[in-house]
Amino acid sequence: MKKKVLFICTHNAARSQMAEGLLRSLAGDRYEVFSAGTEPGAIHPYAVRVMAEIGMDISLHRSKNVDEFAGHPIDMVITVCDHAKETCPIFPGVAQNIHQSFEDPSALTGSEESILAGFRRIRDEIKGLDGQHIFIELIFLGRCILFRHFPFYRQGVKQLMTTAAWQHTLVDRFTKWWALERMPWLDWIQLEVTSRCNAACTYCPRTVYHSTWENRDLSLDTFERLLPILAKTKMVHLQGWGEPLLHKQFFDIVARVKKAGCKVGTTTNGMMFDRPAISKFVESGIDHVAFSLTGIGEENNRVRKGTDFSRILQVIADLVAEKKALQIKTPIINVAYLLLRSHLPDIGKTVPVLAGIGIQQVIISTLDFVPNKKLREDCLVPKDESEYQELKSQLDQLVGDGERAGLRIHYHLVSPAKGNRICMENAERALFVSADGAVSPCVFANIPVSGAFHVAGGYESVYRRFTFGNVAEESIPTIWQSQRYSAFRDSFDSTPHPLCRECQKLSPIRKLPRSQGGAG
Repeated sequence: MKKKVLFICTHNAARSQMAEGLLRSLAGDRYEVFSAGTEPGAIHPYAVRVMAEIGMDISLHRSKNVDEFAGHPIDMVITVCDHAKETCPIFPGVAQNIHQSFEDPSALTGSEESILAGFRRIRDEIKGLDGQHIFIELIFLGRCILFRHFPFYRQGVKQLMTTAAWQHTLVDRFTKWWALERMPWLDWIQLEVTSRCNAACTYCPRTVYHSTWENRDLSLDTFERLLPILAKTKMVHLQGWGEPLLHKQFFDIVARVKKAGCKVGTTTNGMMFDRPAISKFVESGIDHVAFSLTGIGEENNRVRKGTDFSRILQVIADLVAEKKALQIKTPIINVAYLLLRSHLPDIGKTVPVLAGIGIQQVIISTLDFVPNKKLREDCLVPKDESEYQELKSQLDQLVGDGERAGLRIHYHLVSPAKGNRICMENAERALFVSADGAVSPCVFANIPVSGAFHVAGGYESVYRRFTFGNVAEESIPTIWQSQRYSAFRDSFDSTPHPLCRECQKLSPIRKLPRSQGGAG
């Protein structure tokens, strides 16, 4: 009995129609092939035209609603666009659900010839690179359906398969596909676009280690190596050890992440925003932005040298006005507030100044990485349970004030209690990629400096970067599943890495009714 395969895209106008025609031509003796759309329209005439160019007639196809197949036995459902994946109904009894997104040719613009060229390119991507039916290989070889099922196997590919080069290529493709299949969904990837900055915050490693600091910018080549894993990533946060908007191709990166179907956010010092940048930022579709503050008013300016508190508030007001003018809800505006011990007396100023101006939430964190002894006293770590409860009471009062003023406030306070510990950086379901492509569990393990000292557990020690590989040499799934990285995650609860052991992001599990984590 033939297996039933259903291709789904949004409008059932081009991609799923071409996939249906291709598979029926390539393996119609083995598979019953159908296509449908979650919001069906009409078949695009250019899809019919480019398929006819390779001898496949889909002119009699019609656009169908996916609901037509409800209740019918389907063996394999393949979504070929991200929107269809999110809105596709569940088919009970389906043995395999596969997602492989392709660009929407119906959205192409330009001359007729350029649009046709785009349709041909996407047709060939579905058919397979260089005519070798790579898409079909990944689906059917990857799902253990033999090559002998296909006519092209009997038409000479069998001989081609005997060559060492082809065998190597096929094994390489299958290995990468299988590694991606085994990857868990990541809650987020924190991606550093640059380690350059236009500010000089007194507590920042970049300022303290300025003489040995490595300025690095994310290349588009390095970024493009991350695209496959974005299919299994919920959010990408563009932030590292620099000011993200200094990267000349920041908005290009945002666009590519959005196209991959991920939510995208960033953290900024707010000093790169002029009127055109505000419009471009809002129009980019970025989902959320956090403005970094350390204190209110002049206290912020004194510590975050090169920034201006009043200007940041004006930028926030301009962003809110631009969102209102365009009648859109994004980006959501937050504040990443670093609370220093010396600023505790002024913490009450936070709500009166920040409430009611368009900020959705304030996320309070403490100094998580202490680059030298001078800064140790400003690190807000309770020395005992009594001080912890006192600080917690102050912060709970602040949260309550915020609730009454319509401003959500969250905080993370390091507890002196013993017990099971959790990592606020979510090392088991998230990772950090630096601008040079190095992969680490979090941003604190990947500071671009060598031979520097830092303070951990009350003692000064040499800082050493802690990474598991580089995307220039290996894919994220390969790095994630490596023996070293797997061992790190497996032993995290019992015997965390020395760099993690004294980290303030690694805290005992205890109930904080009014708090849910730090700024990250």
